Amino acid sequence: MGRDTLPVSDVPKELKNRFWKSYLGTGKMYDYIIVELEEGVTTDMKTALLDAIKQGQQMSLKDISLEKHKQYFEDLSEKHKEKLRKQFPVLFQTEFNYVPDTR
Repeated sequence: MGRDTLPVSDVPKELKNRFWKSYLGTGKMYDYIIVELEEGVTTDMKTALLDAIKQGQQMSLKDISLEKHKQYFEDLSEKHKEKLRKQFPVLFQTEFNYVPDTR
């Protein structure tokens, strides 16, 4: 998302909005998420951020599934699920390399 700064509570909605705008504009989404943290970020804060990112991914997956297939992801056939996994890997990313902020 660039060098934007926002509270953790706003991360899910912001991710969802950015993924959606990217999808509407290009039919694609970002390839992956990189997390940059300033020094002194606690484990609890990292956990809260990871949870917020996961929530944003799930919100986006729900929207994309409904848009493309008129069904929730959980109700799709394995073939359609795999197609979405390949087309939008960022929605299924589970590992985030924490990069120290070098500003």
